Amino acid sequence: MRAFRILFCAAIALSPPAAVLAQSAPRSAAAGNAGLRATLRRVVSPSRGLPGFGPNAIEGLFAEYSVVPSEAGAVAAPVFVWASREAVWFDPVVWKAGAVGTRRYRGRQAPAGDPELPASPTFFLVAFDRPFAAGGLGALPEEWTLVFALPEGGLGPAVADAFMSALLDRFAYFLSLAKSPDDASFPALVER
Repeated sequence: MRAFRILFCAAIALSPPAAVLAQSAPRSAAAGNAGLRATLRRVVSPSRGLPGFGPNAIEGLFAEYSVVPSEAGAVAAPVFVWASREAVWFDPVVWKAGAVGTRRYRGRQAPAGDPELPASPTFFLVAFDRPFAAGGLGALPEEWTLVFALPEGGLGPAVADAFMSALLDRFAYFLSLAKSPDDASFPALVER
C-alpha cells in the first residue's frame, strides 16, 4: 500500500515573507475566531498537478470553495484545495514554516504563471504536512498532507485561519469514516 499525502491550496495567505504575510498570511495565534461559511463549488477526482511544485503530474483531488466571512458586507473569495496521496518534498528555502493553532504548516508565494492557478489574483500557498499524525483516525490519516492556496488580500488572516482550521477538522472527521484512502472526500459545507 503506498503512502499518500493531501495537499490543499487555498488562496489567502499564511506565513511567508513579512510583507506578504501582513496582507494575506494567517495568524499563528488563535485560529478559528472569525465566522465564515464556505460552500464547495467544484470537485475533480482524480486531478493531476499541484501548484507550487513546478511542472508536475502529482495525482490527487481538487476542490474549489467559495468562502464568505460572516462580517456585514463581506465578499466571497475563491479558495482552491488540492489533496494528494503522493509524498511531496518541501524545499525549506522556498516553503517557510509557520503554524495555525497547534498545526504546523509550510507556506510560500505561488509562482507567477503556475498552470494550476488562475492568473489573477495572486495566491499564497499553505501546506499542512501530516496534520493528523497523532489522531489515530480511519484511513491512514497520518499519511495525508493538506495544502491550501489562498488569494492574497481576499479573506484576511483571521478568516483564512478559521477556514483552514475548520476544513482540516471536517476532513479529519471524513477520514475517520473512510474505509480506505480512496474514500477521502471534501465537505460540501464548512462553517465556523
